[in-house]
Amino acid sequence: MINKLFASTKPGITDDEYRAKIKYQVNFLTIVIILTVAITMLLASFKSHQLREVFYVDFHPVYLAGVSVP
Repeated sequence: MINKLFASTKPGITDDEYRAKIKYQVNFLTIVIILTVAITMLLASFKSHQLREVFYVDFHPVYLAGVSVP
């Protein structure tokens, strides 16, 4: 698979073989980009969730109402 992706083209290949190689590379890179975006979004949602929990713990609605809590 790695050889098929990154090996240099052999001289004398046909146009169809070259198209197939380029299509294989494009499909591979598309999958890599989609996985990278999905993992980034997943990690960002975890980080956002942790920040929200800290925010809600620190700024309780009672503080916003001006009531002192014992």
